[in-house]
Amino acid sequence: QPSKDPTKDLAVVHEDRESQEWVRTICYSPDGRRMAIGCEDNQIYVYDTKENWSRTCVLNYHSAPITALDFTEDSLYMQSTDSAGALHFGDVLAGVQIPTGAALRDVKWANQTCPLGWAVKGMQKPESTKVEVTAAARSSSKKLVVGADNFGRVSMYHHPAPDTEAGCIVYRGHGGVTNDASTNPFKGTGVTRMRFSANDSHVISLGGGDRAVFQWRVVPDPSVEEGDKAGESGDDSEVEVDGGEGPALEKEEYAEQQAKYFTAVKPWVQTTVAPSRLPDENLEPPNVTLELEHAYGQRSADVRGCLLYNANGSVLFPSAAVGVVYDPATNAQSFHIGHRGDVISMAVTDNGLVAATGDSHAQPQVRVWDAMTGQTLAVLPRVAQQRRGISALAFSRDGKWCASVGQDTHHTVAAFTSYNGQWSDALRVATTATSTQKVLFALFIGPVDFPLMLGGVKHAEFLTLNGRTLMRRRAVFGKQRKIQPLLCAADFNDSLVVTGTVTGHFYLWSKDKVKCERQIYAHDGPIYAVAKDKAGLVSGSKDGYIKLWDHELKEIGSYSVLDAVPTPLNCAVHSVTVDMNSTKMLLATKSGDMYEIVKDSGTAMLLNECHSSKQLLALATHPTDPDLYATAGDDGAVRIWSASLRRCLSRSSPDLVGAAIRAMAWYPDGSALVVGCGGDPAATAKDGTFVVLEMGSTPAQKVGAIEIKHEDHKAKLPITDIAFCQDGSMFAIASEDCRIYIHDGKDYSIRAICSKTTSPSRSLDWSTDTKYLRAATRAFELIFFDAVDGRAITTPASVRDVKFGTNNTALGWSVQGIWPQIDDGFDIQTVDKSKRGDVLAKGDDAGNIRLVHFPCTNQDAGTVAAEGHATHVAKVRFSADDSRLITCGGFNRSILQYKVVPNGADPNGIGSNIADLPPVPPADETDTALEAKSDDK
Repeated sequence: QPSKDPTKDLAVVHEDRESQEWVRTICYSPDGRRMAIGCEDNQIYVYDTKENWSRTCVLNYHSAPITALDFTEDSLYMQSTDSAGALHFGDVLAGVQIPTGAALRDVKWANQTCPLGWAVKGMQKPESTKVEVTAAARSSSKKLVVGADNFGRVSMYHHPAPDTEAGCIVYRGHGGVTNDASTNPFKGTGVTRMRFSANDSHVISLGGGDRAVFQWRVVPDPSVEEGDKAGESGDDSEVEVDGGEGPALEKEEYAEQQAKYFTAVKPWVQTTVAPSRLPDENLEPPNVTLELEHAYGQRSADVRGCLLYNANGSVLFPSAAVGVVYDPATNAQSFHIGHRGDVISMAVTDNGLVAATGDSHAQPQVRVWDAMTGQTLAVLPRVAQQRRGISALAFSRDGKWCASVGQDTHHTVAAFTSYNGQWSDALRVATTATSTQKVLFALFIGPVDFPLMLGGVKHAEFLTLNGRTLMRRRAVFGKQRKIQPLLCAADFNDSLVVTGTVTGHFYLWSKDKVKCERQIYAHDGPIYAVAKDKAGLVSGSKDGYIKLWDHELKEIGSYSVLDAVPTPLNCAVHSVTVDMNSTKMLLATKSGDMYEIVKDSGTAMLLNECHSSKQLLALATHPTDPDLYATAGDDGAVRIWSASLRRCLSRSSPDLVGAAIRAMAWYPDGSALVVGCGGDPAATAKDGTFVVLEMGSTPAQKVGAIEIKHEDHKAKLPITDIAFCQDGSMFAIASEDCRIYIHDGKDYSIRAICSKTTSPSRSLDWSTDTKYLRAATRAFELIFFDAVDGRAITTPASVRDVKFGTNNTALGWSVQGIWPQIDDGFDIQTVDKSKRGDVLAKGDDAGNIRLVHFPCTNQDAGTVAAEGHATHVAKVRFSADDSRLITCGGFNRSILQYKVVPNGADPNGIGSNIADLPPVPPADETDTALEAKSDDK
């Protein structure tokens, strides 16, 4: 104990030796009556300090050396941990073990140095990370708890921290894991001890291997919020879906649907019958390559701030799992490919040379690439705490720092650096957990790099870098400022940052004071986008206006999105940016329309478009013109596209059909288009209706306005697929009511109604002689029908040799090889046989696009893969001459156009120039040729 004279050393008042092994830890009871020591011999020795330090008991229930001891506040019980990772409880009066911790669940612990237990459960990391919590300490106020691990990291949590998602701040300084412990038993164990000072002003930590004593100062947040909560005026539905969470409801409904019909053994496998004459099968990959040619659909409905210029004025935007570099002058695109999920965040350096994209994935990636070419520069080191996706990215002014924000519970922020600025040497420097409220933007606001500002739902904070630690400071809204979501931000000048709010105000934040200094009313709706301009600032709002502001934040100009041609379906501006010369602006609307505006004249040009809401499931290529294809979605609009011109030729208003469209098919001669209505639970009035559309044309216009030719309603529920027989005399409509309706191709009358199935049909094929129809159902059944009377054919062997003109059903003998031997959980949603009949394309729920030879009965058959999608692929279709493959994403509504590029001629003609190929034979001749190929040789 200390000597009465403070100038002298500690005086020895008692010395004893009970154990033959060294003492690892010591703990006093709160009443000072007992002292416990834990030793290397696995024993805990308890002494009475008032009775001449006599030993009162020995607790011997551990099987490994003792590492930590804690008493309860009443000094009656003890918890202890050992080096084997065991937590035990004991009665110090009786000297016995308490077999279950539940008996002490409601007691209060005087301290918390044991790194195990309910109160510190959130510190524990998955075993795969090889992180071991080696020390812990709780503050006297019981509000904070610190932990340390074998890598030398110190983490601070709120106490208690029972949740594995508990947020923490990580500090570095101590040495970590090493492999040599020959001279020091603590070497390589990281931090071995931690304690708070009596007044909680400091934390002391000991390094086991580095033998260092660190003194950490606990700095409380001085910010005091004086603002009032905005209430309903500060609410906006867009905030809920921001960060790529728009399709959440559709994905949930789809997952429930898939789970409803999932079976380990698919029924169609049991009923598949091989043809009587087996055709030769080619197990080699098709001798072609799929090259991504064009991407339609800039993701902007649930992603903001992802429309940017590069150094030469080309446009950068995300589509599906692709970062797109688009040259408006040539209407050509190049791509960055490699993401495992849909791209939901994007940033570019100030010089426009380097871009970064983040994706939506359980283990998301941040990829850095050349903004001019799309070539990969680096994949940034993985941050384990960042899960579900990367919602925001930012580059520093010098382009040498990049920050990413995860979609995990605590929106973990990671800071990366590149010393050469080319990102080939990318290094992760620091990470920290932030607010549990959604983060909507990240922005470097320093003259070169830090501070980093984060803003989102009713919060803002400024982060600075201290060594390998990100120090957080909460920003204050201040008096007379409504505490509301901050939607976007721009670094206005050396002292101010401007943020856009839900109420349509600019909030001006002082960089020095970390406080909102003043507000300016700017728009009549939420401000979704702001961008710095040479003249000052550009802003875009839900009110459909782009406004220009000078350096005094006085309005100097405005543009209405409603003046653009064609007018977007939704005029809310979700992204806006200005080119480096400050002569042009880019904007993206909520409906996915992208416009470029010339500032001087106000002229707007449409650069890209796609479907605007919910899902995109309907796609059909023109049967005779290889340049045309049609799409339709839940927005009710029908679009006709030109593959060669890479643009939309004609579009219908959503009011024309007046319902969601999830199925479509061309007449075999291409004269008209039939679309099926229904699928949107919010608009069911026209569920089951089919509409016949026709498009006029002129010498100057290949495809004219889309008009309704006929409309009828026979099905009771939404239509899931439409298919024409080869001669166009009949077409079949599959409905959610589990029936298939066969209509006359001329007068549209009902010819037959097929027998009711146990689940809705999702795809249909006609036989070449128009006598039979086959359907693949959601319950994975393959059912054949007689097209004359709609009777189900109960003996599949009776139709084993029937030839089918198309192969859009993913079930059956001829396509069984596309399914894995062991179910991987990803449903193959769509297939399409090439018009020549020897190649099959497939798309699945994981975003995989593959080509195989047709037929494909062997799982070992070679495939040709195409990257671009990473989630649910709704449709794949070959063009009329097989020169292109068109695909569409169901939830992200992206349309990707691939070129089928020959690798070199082969005996089948695949690989020859399309112009040199013989005419496409009729489907029956194609199938006959496949079966008789050996005899022909």
